[in-house]
Amino acid sequence: MQYYCGSPTVECEAGKQAYYAWLNKLGLDDTKPYRWPQEKFSWAKPWLEFIKEDKYHKYYKVWALFPGSSMNNTVYSMDELQKAARSLVGRPVNINHETEPLEGVEIVDAEYEDGAVECLIRVRKDAQFNGQEITQLIDQGEILHVSIEAQCRTGSLIPGNGFACQGLVLTGLALLTRDTLPGIPLTRIEPVEKIVEKFAMEKEKENREVEEQIKKKCYLCGRPLTDSVSLGKYLVHPQCARKFWEIAMDIFHFSEKAVAVHHPPLADPDREWDADAAVNRIRKWASSDGSGDKEKIDWNKYRQAFAWYNAEDPENFGSYKLPHHDVVNGRLVTVWRGVVAAMQALLGARGGVDIPTSDRRAVYRHLAAHYEDFDKEPPEMEHKIEQTLETENRMLKDQIEKLQEKIKGLCEEKKKLEQKLRKTKRYSRIILNL
Repeated sequence: MQYYCGSPTVECEAGKQAYYAWLNKLGLDDTKPYRWPQEKFSWAKPWLEFIKEDKYHKYYKVWALFPGSSMNNTVYSMDELQKAARSLVGRPVNINHETEPLEGVEIVDAEYEDGAVECLIRVRKDAQFNGQEITQLIDQGEILHVSIEAQCRTGSLIPGNGFACQGLVLTGLALLTRDTLPGIPLTRIEPVEKIVEKFAMEKEKENREVEEQIKKKCYLCGRPLTDSVSLGKYLVHPQCARKFWEIAMDIFHFSEKAVAVHHPPLADPDREWDADAAVNRIRKWASSDGSGDKEKIDWNKYRQAFAWYNAEDPENFGSYKLPHHDVVNGRLVTVWRGVVAAMQALLGARGGVDIPTSDRRAVYRHLAAHYEDFDKEPPEMEHKIEQTLETENRMLKDQIEKLQEKIKGLCEEKKKLEQKLRKTKRYSRIILNL
């Protein structure tokens, strides 16, 4: 109003009309606190990583032009601004429309977003105006606003509003010092690093929300969590975790060595466990005529009673290890004490079990799933694996040392034989000459 009335102390009707016409055009209410528009700045995100690595420039986001009427009564429509936004890239930048283009200041990108023409300017850290660094003038608030330089190819007068610009082309950008009135007071400049910080805070908030969501719902089925287990970094229902491993093992087969997890009916937890008797019943159960003869065995069926088998020799009773099931009334059942015995053998009890170290984790998962079937907590395995690996490493090291000694001896013996052969050939030539 001061601008239109010509004096900071005098109010005039023309100034009020211009002011309220501008408010109405932008849909603003001067009785409420002003809030800046929500800032996405999504179009400039590809620049952000590059900006972090640039040691010689500072970058600023500029809100350069808004739809509506400027103080010089030029009306810019949203459609015109959307079309013209990219024409600002590479245009010259000056101070207050009065100076030559500034060296070291350039418009590197521009787009229409969030209801405004936005641009990204790059300012060399040593670029100066009147002996002062331009970055310092902006950061200290000496440069607050900007003003667009533009051309309208055509236009028309709108009674009471001004000149409606058509065919808008943006030709330059002026940085305005604090003593220069902007044509559109909403324009402003903000260092990009502040926006990056906002993005980081928003991302952190989003990650926290995702984590909270994951905690509340099963990552696999999406149902609310009553109890949960960890599947990698995700929380899932125990039954969902079991199903996941069943599917994974069915797809990848784990080299067809560790038997896939399955869940037969549970025997009475107090049922006695006799491995030899159980295996005899399983053989009869898996044979086509109930005889238990090797030639009659359905080996895929027989496999279900064990935790591991030798895939290279699958039709041999000796290839199957760690039984933990039995047959009751013609049905395969899981025996709790059999599961415990198999787990203890896997972890080294009673001399352990001779299966490859690479298969032990899959076998452990199979047996641990049966622990969960009985609502029991499986024992930890990690330290056992380390002990087993250390033992095998020591054994391999000893074998390598013995082989190296043997190779050394063979090499020496070979050397002696070669010397003996050379002597024999020499004597043979002497004898022939004689």
